[in-house]
Amino acid sequence: MRLRRLTDWRFGDPALIVGLLVISTLLRLRGIHFHYWIDEGISVGIASHPLGMLHTLLREDGAPPLWYALLHIWMSIFGTTPAATHILSLIFAQLAIPAVWWAARPLGRAGATYAAILMAGVPYLTAYSEETRMYSLMVLLSVLVAGTFLRAFVLGRRRWIGPFILSLTAAMYTHNWGLFLAVACATGVLAAALLAPAAERRPLLRDGVLALGACLVLYLPWLPTLLFQAAHTGAPWAAHTVLWTWTQSLYFIAGGRDVAGVLFVAGIGGLVAAYRAAPREGIFRREVWVLVLLTWVTFGEGWLLGKVTYSFSARYAAAMIGPLVLIVALALARSRRVAVIAVAVCCLWWVTNPEPTSLATKSNVYSVSQVAGRYLNADSLMLSTQPEQVPTLHYYFPEITHFGTPAGVPRYSYGVDWINLLPRLESHYAHTELHRLLAGVRPGETVGLVVPLRLSTATPYLKVINEYSQKWLKFLGNDPNFTIVRVTQQFSALAANPVELAVYRRR
Repeated sequence: MRLRRLTDWRFGDPALIVGLLVISTLLRLRGIHFHYWIDEGISVGIASHPLGMLHTLLREDGAPPLWYALLHIWMSIFGTTPAATHILSLIFAQLAIPAVWWAARPLGRAGATYAAILMAGVPYLTAYSEETRMYSLMVLLSVLVAGTFLRAFVLGRRRWIGPFILSLTAAMYTHNWGLFLAVACATGVLAAALLAPAAERRPLLRDGVLALGACLVLYLPWLPTLLFQAAHTGAPWAAHTVLWTWTQSLYFIAGGRDVAGVLFVAGIGGLVAAYRAAPREGIFRREVWVLVLLTWVTFGEGWLLGKVTYSFSARYAAAMIGPLVLIVALALARSRRVAVIAVAVCCLWWVTNPEPTSLATKSNVYSVSQVAGRYLNADSLMLSTQPEQVPTLHYYFPEITHFGTPAGVPRYSYGVDWINLLPRLESHYAHTELHRLLAGVRPGETVGLVVPLRLSTATPYLKVINEYSQKWLKFLGNDPNFTIVRVTQQFSALAANPVELAVYRRR
């Protein structure tokens, strides 16, 4: 009797969640002190400004405001150190564990258990719980969207329509892929209506239209900014998507090809068998279709846009993680013993895998600053051939106020102006920018030139950055007015995004 009480959901499920939180927190604290890299420097830089300036900065950056507003408030209380800001991402990541258990309860207790276990260990979330970006928050919101959607539009519990509206709107204000999730929700409403009994279809469609319409109304204040961003900013460093982007993204989320394969093989057979046995107008078929659509319509929209624009990155898939974990959990719940073995193997791999999802040093800018910082001061000019590196340089060289890039002097050294950045870099003015920047350097003053190492040449943007790096290094190396003081590539072999800093002194 006592053992039965302990395994009862009132005791066993809370114990499961607490245990997963403890194990997952220990797993995700390993990188809490990692130094900032490019994206994190941009996050901290933008969020360091007053809330009233966020709109101006984000108009140039291309992102929605919710994450930056939350980060601004957090930093005003806890500071701007890497550990302090990483804790915020960790909190969102850990909240996703009980949230996904709650979201999966309509799938059954086994499904909720598998969902919580997967969310506690999935390497994607481990990586972004250690990074000052919006992705762990986006995962949490995608879970809440999927959970409230299931309750409101599959189970017909209309009281969850309000929370659905709030969670989806928050996702749209956190990352632009939240808009793709909104479109996926619209297709989910249609699928749920088609699979529902005839008497439920019209009320379900009405509720769906009203809910999504409410989300659109709440998003309208940001819509003009989004349209401007879509026309003038983007991710010029990104490559166009290809067919295998689908599988590569899954490997990235799961932590490798082997793990993704194990979960797929373990779950697909049970899911197909259960689906075929389920009645056409039953809840189970609606759950399957809704979760599949929320997952793959969201990803498919991003993939299609990435075919024609430079806009795709696998890390943006945070918007589909919630429903993806739920559909995998639903599949595993129907696979019984095979699923238990598969999940055990995956968890063992996630915990003991010696290769972390992020390198121990995402960027070596901190290490470079420690070595070369004594050669630079408030009068120094800091040049970066990669414009988006400036906020991180500003963070680790706080005494320097003079920055320059091929795109000119940044208006805000805390952020990046992505507006038409590639055309600006390709312009005639950009090719003469170095001469103008060096003209203001007086004898005895120093110049730091930061260039990226091992930078890809897969896109026109990355090619032009590499060209500027070679030209600027060659020019300063051959200019008789400057003598080299120090060159450092400190710990570049360990960094995912390494740089070289060359320090010159004006004769």
